[in-house]
Amino acid sequence: MDAADEKPTDQGATAPWSWSPRLNRVMEALAAALAALSVLGAALACSSIVEPLSGFWALSAGVLLFMALTYLALAVHEFGHYLGARLRRMILLAVAIGPVEFYPVVGGWRPRPRERRHVREVGGYVVAFPDPDRPPRGDFAVMLLGGPLANLVLTLSLAALLATMEASHWQLLCIALALLNFAGFACNLLPYQTKSLATDGLQLLRLRHWPSDMHTDPWLVWMRLMGRSLRGVTADELPEHEMRVLAERADALPLQDEWFQLKALQNRGDWRRVDEVERALNRSVAALDEASLASMSSVLLLMRAEIAFCRSMASGDAGHVEAVGLTPALRRDVPYLMPRLQALAAGLRGDVERSAAAMERSCVGAETSIDVATRRCEARLRGYMRAIIEQRPAAS
Repeated sequence: MDAADEKPTDQGATAPWSWSPRLNRVMEALAAALAALSVLGAALACSSIVEPLSGFWALSAGVLLFMALTYLALAVHEFGHYLGARLRRMILLAVAIGPVEFYPVVGGWRPRPRERRHVREVGGYVVAFPDPDRPPRGDFAVMLLGGPLANLVLTLSLAALLATMEASHWQLLCIALALLNFAGFACNLLPYQTKSLATDGLQLLRLRHWPSDMHTDPWLVWMRLMGRSLRGVTADELPEHEMRVLAERADALPLQDEWFQLKALQNRGDWRRVDEVERALNRSVAALDEASLASMSSVLLLMRAEIAFCRSMASGDAGHVEAVGLTPALRRDVPYLMPRLQALAAGLRGDVERSAAAMERSCVGAETSIDVATRRCEARLRGYMRAIIEQRPAAS
């Protein structure tokens, strides 16, 4: 393992730890070899299981069986991450397995399709945030170890079971599943970086080199702010010294400071300061390169919609929110936003019944969110909206 020399930066922080490219290539080649051997053995076992079939049917059945076992091994891996996060009482935001992502809502989980390009890059993932009032390193270590260990436990269990089994199709099935789980264990625990991801093993190594000052590193500060939000602290109540870190390190986390500032003024009902936030947003957007701008297009669209909401609240002009358009993905991910905009537009036009119906839809969408701060913020916004709409004359 090689570490880069630590060099002071303009912000007084240290240069991030880096992984040796030479070691990375060695680990990646080793993982590829282990994966190839495991996959080959599993494929041969699957072909033996479907041997009674012939021709096209044998090929199709073998491929389907192999894919099913592969996704089962992937599900075991992600379930291990999930258990690790739950063990440390982290708040989970998403669990993805293959083309499907599961996200938590109040009372359960809901599935949604993942973007195709993300499925090609990463087979699965777990997104979780630790308790902001304790060091996060231990939480992430347990969560990261959970995936490979789940594969290892199943591999060893199947190996013990195979010792008691006679030759049969069930034995071949266990062999195939054990090999695929071994690949999931070994290839994820070996530390290396691919074009699109860092393995669990490399992320565990990176935990050893986290910044010593957790109060000045922008990523760790952002993580704490998100953790506080999920537990009910609205943007106007977040610690000022942590917000200053986001403002000073906008190069590391673009648009995050503007987002929190926008939500803070919404929580306070301070609609007329939205011009300041929009000017700051425009400056940040102008500094982004094309790749960053494309990756943050959904966030930008969301912020523009919230700015339009503030403008309509400040001016009483429904035209601002009526001009907003949201993508199907945003309508799905933020189910309370479009109904809220529709409720405000209808209320400002004097259509009380339509406004009330849309506001109820917005309330239902917000109350399913596990983000407690979102539920609090949306309740405040509905109160502000009702106060303004009640002052408008009803449409004849």
